[in-house]
Amino acid sequence: MNLQQAVFDRILGQFSKKSEAVKTLSELFQTGQNAIYRRMRGESILTPDELALLAKHFNISLDNIIHEASDNVLFSFPPASQKVKDFTSYLNSLTEAMRPLHEFPNGEVKYAAAEIPVFHYCFFPELIAFKLYTWGKTTWNFEYLKDQPFSFNLISPDTYTAAEHFLASYLKSKSTELWNLNVLDNTLNQIEYYAESGSIANLDDALLLCDKMAALVQHLKEMAIQGKKFPVGAKSMENRSEFVLFHNEMIYTNNTIIVSTEVGKAIFSTLGNPNFIRATDKRITQFIEEWFDEIMVKSQPISSHAEKARNQYFNRLARKVTQTKLRIDAM
Repeated sequence: MNLQQAVFDRILGQFSKKSEAVKTLSELFQTGQNAIYRRMRGESILTPDELALLAKHFNISLDNIIHEASDNVLFSFPPASQKVKDFTSYLNSLTEAMRPLHEFPNGEVKYAAAEIPVFHYCFFPELIAFKLYTWGKTTWNFEYLKDQPFSFNLISPDTYTAAEHFLASYLKSKSTELWNLNVLDNTLNQIEYYAESGSIANLDDALLLCDKMAALVQHLKEMAIQGKKFPVGAKSMENRSEFVLFHNEMIYTNNTIIVSTEVGKAIFSTLGNPNFIRATDKRITQFIEEWFDEIMVKSQPISSHAEKARNQYFNRLARKVTQTKLRIDAM
C-alpha cells in the first residue's frame, strides 16, 4: 500500500478538477505547483508533518487507509470538537454539509427517516422555530432556555434566514425518502407536552403549530403527487428536483442519510438527535446504501402515480395532527 498515493487520491476525490486541487495544495504548502505535482507522482516524499497537515485540512483518516482491511470504521462527530452554541450556526453547518451535492452533477440524497426530515420543518418558520427550541432546551442545554417557555420571538431573523438557505439547498438535489407512520409523532408529542406543562407561553401558539403541521402534511402530499420538490405556493414545476417517497411499516430506524456525488458518498446518522455522526469509509457507505435499497424494494411507493396508497398514508398523518389539536384545544 502506498500511503502517500492513497492520501492524494482521497484529496483529488474532493475536487471536480485536478487543477483546483493542485492550486489549493500549493497555497496550503506555500510552494509552487510543480512541487505539488512531484509529490503527487511520488518523486518527492511527504514528511510526517506534511501528511498530518493534509489529513487535518482535508479531514482524511490515516487510520482508515492503514487499517482498511480491518473492521475499524472512522466516524466524525462535530459536537465533540465544537458544541452547538446557537441556532444560526447549527443551520449553517447543515447547509455546509450539503455543499458537495451542488458542486458536482447528479448529487442525490437517500433518507431513511425516524421523523419528518429536518429540511421539511423549514417550509414553515413556525415549525423550525419550535424544533430548534426543543433541541436547544433538551439536547444542547442552552442556559437561557432553561426556564423560558416557547415563543416565536425567541428565534432571531438571522436564524430564519439560515433556515431558508438550508431549505433552498435541500430543494436543489434529488432525494429518495423512506418514511413510516410515526414520522409526525415526536413533534406532535412535543407540542402537546409543552402545551400541557406550560412550556408554551400562549396556548394559541400550540394550536397554530398544529395548523402548521397540518399545512406541512398537505404540502408534502403535493410534493409526493408531483414527484418534485418545491417551496410552498410554487406555481411552476419546471427545473424542480425529483422527490421519490416510500412508506414502510415494518422498518424503524434512526435518521440515516446517504449523500452521493460522482466522486463519493457520505453517511450521516443521528446520535443525540439532532446531532449526527458522519462517515465516508467505502465499506460503511456501501453497506448502508445496500441496506437502504433492500428496504426500499420492500416498501410501498407513495409518490407520483401511487394515488391510493398516497391518500391512505397522508390521511392517516392528517388524522394524527387533528387528534393532537383537539386534545390541546380541550385544555
